[in-house]
Amino acid sequence: SLLGRNPWKNHYAMSLELHNLVARAFFCSGSITGTTTYVNLILANAKSFGDKYAAYVILTNMLAVQGNVNQAITKGLYALKKKGIRFSRIQTRLSTHTAFSATKRLIQPGLDTGFAFLPIMKDTRIIVSMGLLSVLTQCAREARPKLMPLLILKMVQLSISHGICVYTPVAFAAYGMVLCMNGDCRGGYEMGQAALLLLDKSKTDSMVGRVHLIVYGHINCWTKPVFLTTLPLINGYQKGMATGDVGSAMMCLVKCVQVLFYSGHSLTYLKNELEQFCSQMKEYKQNLALGYASLFWQMVLNMMGGSENPVVLTGTVMNENEIMEESKHQSILARISILHFNQMTLYYHFGDIRAAAKVMMKTKFVSNFYIYGHLSVVHEFFGGLVSISLAQEKKCKRCLRIATKKMKIIEAWSDDGNVNCRHMVALLKAEIFQFKGDTDEAERNYRYAITTTHKCGFIHDRALANERMGIFYCRIGSMDQAQDCLLEAYKIWLRWGARAKAENLMERYAGVLDSDKCRDVSERPPGKSILRGDVIVSGPLLQLSKRTLLVEKRTSH
Repeated sequence: SLLGRNPWKNHYAMSLELHNLVARAFFCSGSITGTTTYVNLILANAKSFGDKYAAYVILTNMLAVQGNVNQAITKGLYALKKKGIRFSRIQTRLSTHTAFSATKRLIQPGLDTGFAFLPIMKDTRIIVSMGLLSVLTQCAREARPKLMPLLILKMVQLSISHGICVYTPVAFAAYGMVLCMNGDCRGGYEMGQAALLLLDKSKTDSMVGRVHLIVYGHINCWTKPVFLTTLPLINGYQKGMATGDVGSAMMCLVKCVQVLFYSGHSLTYLKNELEQFCSQMKEYKQNLALGYASLFWQMVLNMMGGSENPVVLTGTVMNENEIMEESKHQSILARISILHFNQMTLYYHFGDIRAAAKVMMKTKFVSNFYIYGHLSVVHEFFGGLVSISLAQEKKCKRCLRIATKKMKIIEAWSDDGNVNCRHMVALLKAEIFQFKGDTDEAERNYRYAITTTHKCGFIHDRALANERMGIFYCRIGSMDQAQDCLLEAYKIWLRWGARAKAENLMERYAGVLDSDKCRDVSERPPGKSILRGDVIVSGPLLQLSKRTLLVEKRTSH
């Protein structure tokens, strides 16, 4: 109305700029209706595709955060094609390897000089394309993983050939993730550090959410204690929200929740945090992040006893059948696989090994190593535990070979510097030695697993190691030691907050555990948490520094 009648005719340039700004503002505030309205106005009135390009970027972003990742990829690739950036419909190993080799030759001199030779990118069309490629990379991770490396490599190539822009730190961080995917975790870590350095030099916070999500969510966990990634991820959330990158901010929270769950953070605190997070995700219409957060919120509730059936991810937060259908409809392959993985984990914890084995076959997407960071390690760990338990139950040598293979994969990661999986290797070795009848080696590895989990702070894995050692003692007839280990496991499960799991353990081993001792433990008031302080954004998650420093000190020795 400020521009009078026929603004697109009389004030075209100003109308285009204002409509793009308003569409962007609506998107940042979570208004899908407002975003759609203004994007459609731009697409209907813009004179050239070049003038429509920014609107296509906003549209692709909007579709991505809503979970419509395939539509986002289609729209984004169409816009890139119009700008001369094309990708083959079928991605092969050869095409990826060729692009990777070419990029590696281009980028090596930059690693030696800190990329000081690169000029500032001035072509605004290339800068917009870099932003679009950044969004599509996240979408491809969810639905088309073979496309993802090609998108990342294109971003790096554009940075090398046209110069540095605001999206270059994202490109180099993502390239570090590609190196990790190819087994070069050290090289990936170096690229991640280079990306952080470029981010610091850029003097802007607009890409902190995206860069921190990649570096701390997908790279550093292969070489550093996983718990040390939580504070940078929270920082990524805060900077993302402050600069309008809401999608990356929310995915930082999702990754932080995953890390906290699998590093043994208190389930009671996680439950409260997830309630706040999911409420905020709903407010901003961040359906993609909400779907992942809901999976872990319901998982937490199931372990705590907040669902009718602890092995079914259906309750007050979500319905596993509904989220499965939604994910299939939207082709979110990653979420489908993680849903199956969570189901497998619950079946294992609650003693239904055959059901866990059936679901394990559906989790292969997670086993695309390195893409999912620490979650990929946990996936191999539980896959090994399920396989060796099935081997025990069915006397199956094939299952033993699968378990041994997974143990060796994790052992290779540990030997390569991953400090987060030493206890996993020990526990899998203990289970394998138990199956083979080598009780001395089994007992030694069980004890090492328990000691290592205590050192790293993985309280839930310490409970599991004590439980498996107790079962081992039951099998060899050492009932006094079995009772001690199982009672210790019961105590630690309760301390973690997994009451349903603790009660299930007591029911399954009622003939070994002393019910009076268990009742005495369960009736004690919980100890005070070391995570105290104010609640600026997200109470307990902002009080992690004390425990983070403690874990860092332990793992450095």
